[in-house]
Amino acid sequence: FGQFILVGAGNVDNLDELANEILETGSLSQVNHDGSVNAIEVVGKIIAKGDSITDGILKMWSKISGSMSILIMTEEGTIIAARDRFGVTPLTIGLKSAEDGNGYAVALESFALNKNGYEPSHYLQPGEIVEISLDGVKIIHEGSEDKCRVCSFFYVYTSFPGAVIEGIEVEMA
Repeated sequence: FGQFILVGAGNVDNLDELANEILETGSLSQVNHDGSVNAIEVVGKIIAKGDSITDGILKMWSKISGSMSILIMTEEGTIIAARDRFGVTPLTIGLKSAEDGNGYAVALESFALNKNGYEPSHYLQPGEIVEISLDGVKIIHEGSEDKCRVCSFFYVYTSFPGAVIEGIEVEMA
């Protein structure tokens, strides 16, 4: 499915094991400042082994121990947003309407969207994968709110009080 750019938020508890699997048949080029393996590179290598981006993301989620929400920009210029299968890390899509077309943004919390002129328009469910293009937002893999285990630290430590996570205002949580 071609080259892609990847960013992620999450934790891969079995990172060393996955890195060793990759090193048996290939290579890794990115290391962190402390010499540890770069989790995003490992995640990207797993995704690249899929038959499609969706298949690659599902394979990545099945291989990692932990959770990882990601954004991918494809060669075609579409954005793939995928919320981790457990819903630990929230992802929200924002919409900004303009005369020359709509604009989209993805953020971990709704306040970041509001602050930049976007209206929250879609809260991804755990395990949901969407494609964002000039044509709009299309769900390419359904998620399930039944699996949601959002991290309580988002409510207590990291989120802005005006943010909404899982339909709950952080200030009221």
